[in-house]
Amino acid sequence: MLIDSSLSHPSRFSRIFISVLSFAVIPVLVLNLIFNYLTYRHARENFLLSVNDSLVSHALGVDEKIRGLENLISVIGRNPDVLSFVIDPSLEDYQLHARITDIFASFVGSYDFISSIYLYSAGEGIILASNSGVSRVNVFYDTSWIDQFNSHFLGRNRLPTRMVTDSNGKNSSLITILSNLPVGTWDKTAGLAINLNTAVLFSNFSTGGGTPASLQVMNADGYILEHPEGERIGNFVGNEAVFRTAASRDRGFFVHEKEKTRRIVSFYTVPHTRWVFTCESDVDELIAFARGMLIANLIIIILTLLLLLLIGLRVSRRLYYPLEQLGNSSAILEYARPLIQEHTLYRLVFNRESEEADLRNMLHLCGLSVPEGSLRALVFRIDGYQKLRHSRDPVSLRLVKDAMHKRIRAQFRPEALWMSGLTEADTLCCLLKNCDDDFCLDRAGDIVALVRRDFPFSVSCGIGRSCESPGMLHLSYRQARGAAEQRFLSGYASVHQYDDARGLAQKLSPAMEAERNLIACVKAGNSGDLEFLLDSLFQQFTLCPGMEAGLCRRILEESVYSLMEIREKHMPFSGESSPSAQASLYREYQEKETLAELREWLLSVCRDTAALIQAEKTDRTAPNAQRIADYLDRNLDKPEVSLIDIGDAVGLSPSYVSRIFKEYFGTNYIDYLNRSRVERAREYLRDPNLPVGEVALRTGFSSLQTFIRVFKKYERIPPGKYRKLEAAKREVLS
Repeated sequence: MLIDSSLSHPSRFSRIFISVLSFAVIPVLVLNLIFNYLTYRHARENFLLSVNDSLVSHALGVDEKIRGLENLISVIGRNPDVLSFVIDPSLEDYQLHARITDIFASFVGSYDFISSIYLYSAGEGIILASNSGVSRVNVFYDTSWIDQFNSHFLGRNRLPTRMVTDSNGKNSSLITILSNLPVGTWDKTAGLAINLNTAVLFSNFSTGGGTPASLQVMNADGYILEHPEGERIGNFVGNEAVFRTAASRDRGFFVHEKEKTRRIVSFYTVPHTRWVFTCESDVDELIAFARGMLIANLIIIILTLLLLLLIGLRVSRRLYYPLEQLGNSSAILEYARPLIQEHTLYRLVFNRESEEADLRNMLHLCGLSVPEGSLRALVFRIDGYQKLRHSRDPVSLRLVKDAMHKRIRAQFRPEALWMSGLTEADTLCCLLKNCDDDFCLDRAGDIVALVRRDFPFSVSCGIGRSCESPGMLHLSYRQARGAAEQRFLSGYASVHQYDDARGLAQKLSPAMEAERNLIACVKAGNSGDLEFLLDSLFQQFTLCPGMEAGLCRRILEESVYSLMEIREKHMPFSGESSPSAQASLYREYQEKETLAELREWLLSVCRDTAALIQAEKTDRTAPNAQRIADYLDRNLDKPEVSLIDIGDAVGLSPSYVSRIFKEYFGTNYIDYLNRSRVERAREYLRDPNLPVGEVALRTGFSSLQTFIRVFKKYERIPPGKYRKLEAAKREVLS
């Protein structure tokens, strides 16, 4: 029907479509064209700079390598083994040569561009090489640098590129760095030659789009270092003009024409070696790049145009159809009525400010009127919703909640139910009119039993107080929702009416005191009293009349926060990841919905935390505790052994020694000392020839009476009787 109506008035639809294009599509298209042009221009201007920046980065890397090698020469020149060879280049000292060869081999292995390192003795004509052993000059294959060293070389120099064929017939293009040894003198007794492989040294250069084949390097004397024979630029056909132009400045690029082909030359002169790096790129490459950018921009423009046309068409139809359907407004209203009712219910129960006239209009659209008489809210909350949400997919969960909504609506008479709907993810609200408390309690009990029987979950119901106008329904809803929270104390599938809890702050003080005692016990690492203190806290919740679930939750939440702080402080000892562990702890707390669940969970967490603290204290005090125990074991025969004496002996303060007794031994100092003395006395009493008075003196008691009193306290019998019992046991065993 909608398509036929649109075709019957094509001129009206065309006007709407053209208006949408004029005010939306065309400006966006113009902005897109401007943006594409600026993007192309920016990319074209930065193409040459990117190539030059890549060349500079590569050149500085090579320059840094050369600088490092020259510092390496200074390090090698100060080596005692190298100096020993320079002073006395004896071939027979194998150990000396092996150490030098190992040093050179380690450098060759560390720098992949070092081909070999030679240590040359000019007086004896001996060469010690990192990869060629010990050899005389007359049998050494790589001798092209020796003549230059012997003739005119002084100090340090970088030779041009040369082609070297080794003993295996392998050809390599090398650059040699020469230096006199020992470093810091002009004595030509010996020299050091480091050969660099140009194929490796000048590799790994890329401009982002590939590696140009025309990368070339020239040294300060005009030799082409990239060329295997190190020719000068005057003999390097076709590139003399390029290098002469590049040598006149330190950095830049220019266009060079060669054989009727224009090429873009980028160059850079490094500061240390003064080597000139150049690379050439075809102008065609830039043109191809620009052409690619143009094609990409055209594709983007075409796709944007098609997308905007499609959007304009859809928007035009959305603007056109309402004009054609004004005559069919009743069908649209019927379709939108559930949404309007859901929105109205939400505004009523959450007190969204609305004018009374607007509220009446929304109710009229829902087919409802403001009832005369009282109104009240009933709230049904799904029990264990967090676990239910994780066990079901969103679609099936929504279907189950909708089915529950229909079943609950059917339990009320039409004249009793005014409005109902889901107000939160786990909450269904029913607004009743002119219903007394008995009716609400009966209906709520029947509905709770029905849901528990026919659905995979149960609900708890809260009943708010009645109010006289829809504007006060948010108070009744809040009361009903708070009453439903009482399932925290009573368990699942329960029904509660709202009740005031005046003066509850004074009644909460015992519960808060019990919570503080529980946390103090955890901090002390005392696991033995935890269950008693936790039961004391939960008894305050159940015995206090008028206790609200929200207030209980608030106290328990403080306990959870305190436990999180304690565990975070001691978490490095436990080896756990603090942020994830604390977040997991709070999530577990939120998933507990009843008092019984929280009691078992909180007891487990408190025990784990107390054990964590106790283990940390034990590990920390174990060494000092062992030293204290050893000292007391050696001095039990002394009558006067005080905390000051122990502290002076082990290097600790008396107060810290007392704390170690309580934390590690689980008792105080006097009790530990008396127990140790009684243990020692039991060993002495097994000797029938040793008088009891002598046993008292040997165990450090000041008098016989004190010994008998302390012994009887721990063994329940006097020492004389203990001796007789031990003698009788020995006779029976013998």
